[in-house]
Amino acid sequence: LSYYFIIYIQILLNQRTEVNRYLQDFVKYISRKSDPLIYSLLAYSYKRLGQYNQAALYFMQALEFNPDYKLAERNMRECFALEESVVKGGGTDDDEVRQALALSLARR
Repeated sequence: LSYYFIIYIQILLNQRTEVNRYLQDFVKYISRKSDPLIYSLLAYSYKRLGQYNQAALYFMQALEFNPDYKLAERNMRECFALEESVVKGGGTDDDEVRQALALSLARR
């Protein structure tokens, strides 16, 4: 949990070098864990950085440990929608994201 908060603070302070260092440490740390919450926290860190594909991958890993983890599933789908929106339009227009997320959830 402390890695997540340190990364969050570094993002707010726009300390990209520190963010990357702590992300690498966090990835090493979770490689020895099987707790879906830890994977979700790492995913949230990537999501805050706008790295939606990477975030989605870690939400997927959280789901591997707990397939009933609805919040991780919802966030994974949202990340895919955000990434799709960025690729299509070069930005993250809220209406486009909502539409993409709705389509993603409807396909479920």
